[in-house]
Amino acid sequence: MSKIKSFSRNHDEIEPGLYLQEINRNVLVFDLRFIKPNTGAIPIEAMHTIEHLFATWLKISCTEIRDVVISFTPGGCQTMFYLEIFEDLSTTECDLAPILIKCIDDCLKATEVPGATEEECGNYKSHDLETAQYWLKKYKFILEKDYV
Repeated sequence: MSKIKSFSRNHDEIEPGLYLQEINRNVLVFDLRFIKPNTGAIPIEAMHTIEHLFATWLKISCTEIRDVVISFTPGGCQTMFYLEIFEDLSTTECDLAPILIKCIDDCLKATEVPGATEEECGNYKSHDLETAQYWLKKYKFILEKDYV
């Protein structure tokens, strides 16, 4: 059986960071790698909260890219997220990093999780804002150090 592109990478060599993982026509798939693979995991409640925070910010508040955001989803390995955007093929990690830092700054100000009621979420009890903000601070440091 053939492998998808992300399974073809040696995960022992992936460091935390921001990577353009794949280009499929004009859809750019970015890997927002919070943790080195196979060395730990973000708790699922924090992953779920980051997903809600980022998706809301990227699709509503982010004037730079909100019109081209397709999806923001957690990776099942609990070490990263995927950001898919419809864009011209010139967008790079360095273009995206300042936007993600702004997103993180807003997420760090959050006092509640958007879309986290029983009516709005399929697993509304599975959130942890404090732990999510801890991981967002760690990822912001990586972005600031390596991409801006």
